[in-house]
Amino acid sequence: MVDINDIIKLYTVHPNLDLIDKNFAEDCEFEAFNIPSFKVKGIEAIHEIFKAIGFYAKEIRISKYNYTHSSHCIVLNTQQEITFNILPFVKFNYRMIINIHKNKENKITKFEEITDLESVIQNIPLANYGYFNIIKPAFGYLMVKAGSYNRGFHINGPNKIQATMERLSDNFIEKKEVNYSEPLIKLSKNFNGLTHQDKIDNMDEEVFNSKKIDIKDGSNNAWNKKPLNLHQ
Repeated sequence: MVDINDIIKLYTVHPNLDLIDKNFAEDCEFEAFNIPSFKVKGIEAIHEIFKAIGFYAKEIRISKYNYTHSSHCIVLNTQQEITFNILPFVKFNYRMIINIHKNKENKITKFEEITDLESVIQNIPLANYGYFNIIKPAFGYLMVKAGSYNRGFHINGPNKIQATMERLSDNFIEKKEVNYSEPLIKLSKNFNGLTHQDKIDNMDEEVFNSKKIDIKDGSNNAWNKKPLNLHQ
């Protein structure tokens, strides 16, 4: 298993090259991005890369770090301090992310250094101010404007968040579809549940109720009608 402490110990002006032989595969690839940017292959070339630290740096160390790992990869997030030989009284702080890829034998097959450019700019006073206070906000403004000019972008479907907030509102009234056939269905179910005699009784009652005679109305009072003359 690759020991993180072995990787940390390599970042010094006098690295222990035996740690490279212990953890790196023979055909390992070493690639650096941003500052500096290069790519080499082979364990002997990797020896020379770490030996070169003492050539350009008076002092270098990893001040802080954290990492995540899996069975095939380790991501090491480091905060480093370096003092160059040409500027021995100035210490630079920068962030470097190291990606370590391993094989089944727990040997490093690919080693990647990614230097954070913004952390490098922070060490330069005038450039620091111009980048973080002018250039970066200006690019943010341009990106927002570019998004507002994209008229071809449409949101498909309802806004689920807005719909949920409306349902939680005190004034929300849920819309329901009116089923006009429901009363007829209930009436049909009630009618089908009756016996044959009950149906006849109900029909007779409806006929009787529809032909009620108002006694107060003389014109419609059957008792006031004259009997038929059968002898005519």
